Amino acid sequence: MSSSSNDSPKTQNIFKETSEKVAQNCRLKKMKEPIVAEPRDELKGYDEKLNKIMMDIRLRKDQIISQQIKNKIMMDIRLRQDQIISQQIDLKDELRAMQLSVDEKINGFIDELRRKLTRNSLLMFIQAQLSSTLIQLR
Repeated sequence: MSSSSNDSPKTQNIFKETSEKVAQNCRLKKMKEPIVAEPRDELKGYDEKLNKIMMDIRLRKDQIISQQIKNKIMMDIRLRQDQIISQQIDLKDELRAMQLSVDEKINGFIDELRRKLTRNSLLMFIQAQLSSTLIQLR
């Protein structure tokens, strides 16, 4: 399909566009085909080294994750210990307050008993004195 000199300019233009489209399609087909490169001799054996490096990276990553989990657990334990210590301090303070309250009540009760016993003792002494005086008067 070659254009001759007696073709019209419109025909020559169509021929040129068609040729360009065919060339573009050929280039696209070549690009779609996978390019397979043969490994060079100096690159052979690197797959094994690369796999070992990747395995080391995965192992180190697992170790880091394990350490992070361990650190988180230890932090949670310390936080819980602090909470328990705080609760113990609060309970000790509460217990001290209750003991003081009980001690105050017991001391008040003892003081009241002493007053009553003293009054009863005085009354008994006065009664004994009065009885003695009555006996003497008779």
